Amino acid sequence: MVKETEKEEEFRLEVTGKIYIQPLVVLKTLITELEIPAEDVSQLTKVKAIKLITQFLKDKQKVEDKGTTTLLQINDLIGSKTPTEILVAEGIEETAKDEEQEVDDPEISFKKKNNDEITPFFKDKCSLWRKDFKISGQIGDSKSCISFTSLFRQIEAGTEKGYDDREIIRVVIRSITAGSSLRNYLEGRSNLTLSALRGILRAHYREKTATEL
Repeated sequence: MVKETEKEEEFRLEVTGKIYIQPLVVLKTLITELEIPAEDVSQLTKVKAIKLITQFLKDKQKVEDKGTTTLLQINDLIGSKTPTEILVAEGIEETAKDEEQEVDDPEISFKKKNNDEITPFFKDKCSLWRKDFKISGQIGDSKSCISFTSLFRQIEAGTEKGYDDREIIRVVIRSITAGSSLRNYLEGRSNLTLSALRGILRAHYREKTATEL
């Protein structure tokens, strides 16, 4: 198998990352559109759906174009829409069996109407979705600063809610103590990815712990 170029690998990782943050209804749509073998798509859990798609991608890497065509197809299917917009566009494929039913996104609830129609009750929900991403606490060396675990949970929560990587990176950097070497270093980095930022923060917290000991 021909070795991936750096750009091809970056694109593959980018698309794979998008897959992990999609709601279940979108994952099921991908499985259907890509014709990925599955016993019963309607009964799939999010974990199972992700496993099926990622394994499908691995299998496609063995073909002549190293799965590039499939990656492009997935990227086009996901597009640049937020999970909220996708859920509305899809109309929510699952039938309402109870008086009220929630989808994967906890910010949006759907209620049964006329036996077979699900109507989204957005109102304040859409404005809630569009709130700016925030980090609770400050990142620094003092004991009052947030812990490594708290920071990473907040970052993961942001990605799961569909916030753009660039917005998360910008907010995280702004949460670092002004004038610190860590903040100056990150502000000087061009084309910083969220994955790279996680690695830098992980290394910083390890160094901080070692110094305290």
